[in-house]
Order: sequence, then C-alpha cells, then structure tokens
Amino acid sequence: MKINWKRIIAREGLILLGCLVLTGGLLFVSTRIPQEDPTYIYRCSTGGHIYEVEMNGYFWPVSDSDSYNMFETVKKLYPNDFSGGIYLKVKDAYPLDFKVENVKTKYTFSERIRNVFNFLGVFILFLYPIYLIIRFVFWAIRTLRQ
Repeated sequence: MKINWKRIIAREGLILLGCLVLTGGLLFVSTRIPQEDPTYIYRCSTGGHIYEVEMNGYFWPVSDSDSYNMFETVKKLYPNDFSGGIYLKVKDAYPLDFKVENVKTKYTFSERIRNVFNFLGVFILFLYPIYLIIRFVFWAIRTLRQ
C-alpha cells in the first residue's frame, strides 16, 4: 500500500490553518464586543443579619473609613433595619461587628458573551494539537504491534 504523504500533509495543514483562522476570528469578534464594568455584590453582616449590596466599583474595605462608607450604603438600602435604637440617637453610629464577608461578580450579558468567545478561541487553539498527540499515540501503538 502506497501512502500519499503530500495529501496527508496538505489535509493536516488545511485543518490547522482552519483552526487558526477560526480562533483568530473568535478572538477578533470578542475584542469588538463593548466592554462594560461588572457589578459587584458585597455580602455584609452585622448583628446576625446578612445584607447584600450591589455596586459598580470594586473595593475591599481595608480601613475603618472604608467599612464605615460601606455601612452607610447598607443603611441607605435597608433603612428599616437601622432606624431605631442607637441609630436614632446617634447619627454616625457604627456597629463594631460590621464586616464585609465576600464579594461576588455579576457580569453583564455582553461580558458573558465576550468570555465565551475568548474561551472558545483558546479552546480551539489547543484542541487540535491535543487531538494530534492522541492520534500519534494510537498510531504508534498500532505500528509497534505489527
């Protein structure tokens, strides 16, 4: 049986070129999608209650003033929880057990599409070489058995 090496090399080259063009196209399209800032969801707790605050900017409270500003935001969003007691008597009352527990990112729809295009582009870029390695291993095993 005569093996046509030129034909095999041409086919593999065209497949590799197609993968590169597809990857380049996906990554190009992902750069054209407008980038928007994600919304961050801060989970805060005080007095046994948990509050979620959505903000556009990202910050992590590292000082007392940052924590106080976050508490003021929570107080504006949940006025019924902070209307009585010490909060009624003292305007700038701040609970000592107030803390920001974690931050989640809430992406916009366009940002999710952008992430999918980036993932697919990189996935296709590495998918074909992995396929070639697996095919080589099977070919080598079959050749050694003969």
